[in-house]
Amino acid sequence: MTATPAGYVSGLPSTTATSPVAQGTAAAAAASLTVYNNNEIDLIEVGIGGAGVNSMFATLLTLQKQLSGGTYDDAGIEETVITNYPSIQFKEIDSILRNLSLGANAIVGDTTLTLASTVGLQEGDVLRNATTGELVRINTVPSGTTVTASRAFGTIAAAPMTSGQAMIFVYSSVAAGVASRTAFSAAATDKVNYVQKFVDTVEVKDEDMLSNKVNTKWLQRMVAERLQKHGHDLEYAALFGQKKLTTDTSGRNVAATEGAIQTALRGWTGDLSGSLNAVTLEKEFSRVFSYGGTTKIAFCGRDAKPAIRNLFENRIQVQDVETVNLKFSYIDMNGGRLYLVDHPFMDTASGYSGYACIIDPSTFTVCYPSGVTLENGSKFDGKTKFVYNVSQSNFANQKGDWVSYVGFKNTNANASGLFKIV
Repeated sequence: MTATPAGYVSGLPSTTATSPVAQGTAAAAAASLTVYNNNEIDLIEVGIGGAGVNSMFATLLTLQKQLSGGTYDDAGIEETVITNYPSIQFKEIDSILRNLSLGANAIVGDTTLTLASTVGLQEGDVLRNATTGELVRINTVPSGTTVTASRAFGTIAAAPMTSGQAMIFVYSSVAAGVASRTAFSAAATDKVNYVQKFVDTVEVKDEDMLSNKVNTKWLQRMVAERLQKHGHDLEYAALFGQKKLTTDTSGRNVAATEGAIQTALRGWTGDLSGSLNAVTLEKEFSRVFSYGGTTKIAFCGRDAKPAIRNLFENRIQVQDVETVNLKFSYIDMNGGRLYLVDHPFMDTASGYSGYACIIDPSTFTVCYPSGVTLENGSKFDGKTKFVYNVSQSNFANQKGDWVSYVGFKNTNANASGLFKIV
């Protein structure tokens, strides 16, 4: 089981072909735009249809608010607003490297040890040989691969060491009269994702507006239907998205955002379907708890959640979030909490019915661009809104758009993971 922060793993699940949905005409999906104004709709209100369905947006934003006591800033997790559309630039900060390895054999009396790398090591650092249990204290770091050390620093006697053995950084033991270890932290890596633009047009012609078969409720229903389709598009991108920035034939930017599954594929991956039991599942899930926050969300395929519930039935608890009518099952494990959420799009057609995609709500956050408009210099942000299209509308034909601009900051991929359960 290894993290793959630099790229994508192979072996994506195969998909099952489905029949395409028959598309209607613009008139069939028509709606009167005068019924709606330009009021903003928060993405948490954009459902994906079906009673009891938990969407990624509703789940992420609700849990983020709950974890921060209702005040996003207090916990550092929030819906982020940026000004550098279409790019989302951020830093990915991982934990300080603790896993080192020997680069050469060493006998009991050797006090100069060769490591694969000494980057980050300083005087006073204590390493533990994972094979023999011996502790060594670093005295000096003369090069990028060698250290001088005090052997048998703890109660375990010195023993021969073999090239390739793991040396784990355990703590720092600073000498008397020395104030502290020199400031050191993991280098942050520049990362980028993209804001994706979603547009769904609603249109009504004069033959619809003037028909005695069309009334206000019918028009409202057509607008609502387009909003639901808009919500589906947002949800699919949030779950399955793949980041991409290119230009069309006119040189205009075309961007797609990286979603939860692609982020998880850069973190921890594994196939537990051949050896699924409570021990192996908790052991593998624990890997994501070493990074990010102590609360994770597992978006589960329709076959995955029943298998997980079966293993942990006596530890499963249920929690209601009445404000948005969400119901979560959760398991306390590894000093943290794992929320289990069914996702209807992770089915046999998508190829993910047997998978669990674990996301950390503190490192995977919704992000909107912002700017100003020609309308009295008013502020514009990317949250879902209905925009009346004045330039393309007249007495005989009216148009408007549901519009959203959204992307994600995924500041630590190792806080996430994708596991095949069944």
